[in-house]
Amino acid sequence: MATRIMSYLRAQRPNGLKFDMSHARPSQRHNFLITDLYNSFDEVETIPSLNVERADVSRTFLGRMRDIIHTIQPLSWVFLVCLGVCSSLITISIDYVELFMHNARRDFANGHNGLVSVCIWMASSVVLATCAGACGQYISKAAEGSGIPELKAILSGVVMPKYLVLRTFVAKVLGLICGLGSGISIGKEGPFVHIGAILANQMSKLSLFKHVEKSLSLYRQMLAAGVAAGVASAFGSPIGGVLFSIEVTSSYYMVSNMWKAFFCCVWCGASFALLHKVGSTEYFLPTDFKAIGFSAELMSFAFLGILCGIIGSLFVHVLSNVIMWRKTTSLSMIKHRFKYLWFIACFTSFFTYAISLLHETDVATVNEMFSSKSFEDRGLDKWTGGFGVYIKLLFYLFMKIIFSALAMAAPIPCGTFIPIFTMGAVLGRFWGELLGAVFTVSVPGVYAVAGAAGIIASSARTISITVIVFEMTGQLNHLLAILITVLLAYSIGSAVSVSIYDMLLDVKGLPYLPALQTSSLYSRDASDIMSTNLFPLVMNSSQKDAEKVLEQSPFFYIPLVDNVSNMNFVGAVLRSRLESYLLTRRRKMEEQFEQIHGTSSPAGPPTNRHRLSMLKRLWNVRKKREGYELSSSVEEAEMMAREDQEDVQDEDTEVADVFVDINHFVHGNEVITSPAASPTVGHASPVSIETLRLRMLDSPIDLSPHSPLHIDMAPFQVTPNTPLSKVHYLFTMLGLAQVFITKAGYLVGIVTKDDMLKAHHSIAEQQTTTRPVAASVSLQPAPARSPHELTPPAHDSLIPAE
Repeated sequence: MATRIMSYLRAQRPNGLKFDMSHARPSQRHNFLITDLYNSFDEVETIPSLNVERADVSRTFLGRMRDIIHTIQPLSWVFLVCLGVCSSLITISIDYVELFMHNARRDFANGHNGLVSVCIWMASSVVLATCAGACGQYISKAAEGSGIPELKAILSGVVMPKYLVLRTFVAKVLGLICGLGSGISIGKEGPFVHIGAILANQMSKLSLFKHVEKSLSLYRQMLAAGVAAGVASAFGSPIGGVLFSIEVTSSYYMVSNMWKAFFCCVWCGASFALLHKVGSTEYFLPTDFKAIGFSAELMSFAFLGILCGIIGSLFVHVLSNVIMWRKTTSLSMIKHRFKYLWFIACFTSFFTYAISLLHETDVATVNEMFSSKSFEDRGLDKWTGGFGVYIKLLFYLFMKIIFSALAMAAPIPCGTFIPIFTMGAVLGRFWGELLGAVFTVSVPGVYAVAGAAGIIASSARTISITVIVFEMTGQLNHLLAILITVLLAYSIGSAVSVSIYDMLLDVKGLPYLPALQTSSLYSRDASDIMSTNLFPLVMNSSQKDAEKVLEQSPFFYIPLVDNVSNMNFVGAVLRSRLESYLLTRRRKMEEQFEQIHGTSSPAGPPTNRHRLSMLKRLWNVRKKREGYELSSSVEEAEMMAREDQEDVQDEDTEVADVFVDINHFVHGNEVITSPAASPTVGHASPVSIETLRLRMLDSPIDLSPHSPLHIDMAPFQVTPNTPLSKVHYLFTMLGLAQVFITKAGYLVGIVTKDDMLKAHHSIAEQQTTTRPVAASVSLQPAPARSPHELTPPAHDSLIPAE
């Protein structure tokens, strides 16, 4: 039967059509998945892919080796190694300096007696806290806070260049060192994540790794690897670091790209272990618990999980109210940046000096809670004393919640993980000691580990904390017990409150789509929130028309239509590519104008003057919206422009065919004249450079399918009656910047992430909800900003700038 079918197909094949498979072999490029090349739906069309089909590929040994090297991308491996090692080196250095400052403060205060000792301890805390606040005030406000909420927005497709620059790195490192050294209750995991991402961004600018910066997809993968390295360097947990970074910062994740993060974290973990051996820093000690079998004792871990879920949600609620209190109060001591820092530094340092329970650092306290020995056996008299142990543990937990909520609301670089982790360890130890006095239970330290993991799962909404504690303790004996605690705490936290990072996203007003709750959003469709001011390009648009569209349009993709009257949708042009095209087009013309003018003008070359003039026009709207300040030089103005555009290929290479000759705009027998030239040349009529410039502005730009603009002829589009729940899913899972709304092929509107955010928050304000932030925060996102232009307002810290 098969033979007869093949014979029939051969008979039906047209003459001359032959299938020769003798020389066919899969290209080396087939070793790549499509997700290795693209991170979002938009990139598939907008970014020119690497050369997939190379003609006349050499079949020699050298040719095959070249293909293998191109497939392996060895420089990317080098990038990941350097990123992992540098992340661990920086974080270990911060730990060392922080511990040195803490010990120096303690030794200096203990060298005096009475009131003098207290004053030294408090004054040193105030000075260091002030320095931490000054780093955000005078170096970079983008360094304030955790950094994880911002990276969550960045990895979702939003570009906020201020958060990944060297200036922010300096402010983050110095501010974190001073903040930790002051003794206020802040963590370092969030800042370490931010530092890892900044390292990845800055390394991509090196000439050796330019290929990373030019590929948006590869750049985001390296950024995600930097985030994972930051978590791994905070705890020495490479596997847990990768999983935690995915859970906390990603709404979706390409699993095929996970190996890059793991490879980076392996080197980070190895460097972490080596540097801890040669240096004197604090770290979490391994445990030696006995195995916990399947018994009735697992029920006690279930009750602990419920307790951790409640306490974790309570802390998120307390922190959100403290932040809102700072924003709304009229008290100068609370609202003013430095006065508030002085207040919490004095408040915290006084109690940590006066109460022996609060003397130790968070890491030392966690090690005490995790110990398999009792407090009496370890000689920790401060925790012992009959029923006093329970009161002391609860008192420590209460004070830690207050200290942490006050400190995390401060405008300084600060993390949330370690203080919350310490709360959970104390809570778990309290539960273990309480059960040990009534029943026969395992070592109370196991409950401390479970409590620490459970309260993180409740507040940060992550399950990967289980892997982190397994790597920290070096044991799996308590796997089932901790999983029970974590899962129940996670469930309780999800039912009661939002994640602490989502809360900070809401408070800061960052452009990140929250999860849809059951609300009237499900009864709405795309036509209810779409923008109808479209500012499209038409097929015969001139340079002047395109520049005007750029000034008016706020969209990431500029729609392309046949004509304005019928709005027949043709495609879309990437905004940054259109800006680059227009700038290059004008620059090439001005270079030829300069050859006629000369450079003797005291005001500088005409090229620079006109290029800067065009840059000012193109960026004027953005400057007003985002607070950019135009500089006096073309180089600095162009640098601001490049911050918001993707480096995909060299501009001159992309648009080399835009201008061939200035004579393209010379008609008939006209000749070009300069101001110093004779008004006529022979019998030819003169044409001034200003006339040529006007003609150039009125000349149509190339909007053909093969244009250097790489027009997307198939942008994502939906109908006006598409439910908003589907639109939300598209934005979240496909990484879209915006969605075009078409009806029977005609463009009727555009929906952006900003439109979705405004719709979500407007409904949240109208409805009574149990979410702690949504009920109290009123967000007013800036109208119709594109994701590559979204930059937080001037007061991008947790509280308004003073």
